[in-house]
Amino acid sequence: MHAYCLFCETQRCKEIALLIEKTMGYRCIYPKMTQRKWIRGKCVDVTHDWLPGYLFLYTESPITPRLNIQGIIRFLGQGS
Repeated sequence: MHAYCLFCETQRCKEIALLIEKTMGYRCIYPKMTQRKWIRGKCVDVTHDWLPGYLFLYTESPITPRLNIQGIIRFLGQGS
């Protein structure tokens, strides 16, 4: 398994992740977290982006760090 980190336009992360999964068949996640808040005496779970602007891509075989998808700023890591 190969893992990659992509830096993207923050507002397009979810859209880019879905596009990569549908068109290329790679597993792509954008991490989220759930925060529990008390609002007016009631417990409410609020979901937020955990790392806004970052996607994690998982593939079975290595890929070249060039995805021509609008909104991807760059691959992070060595050689990017």
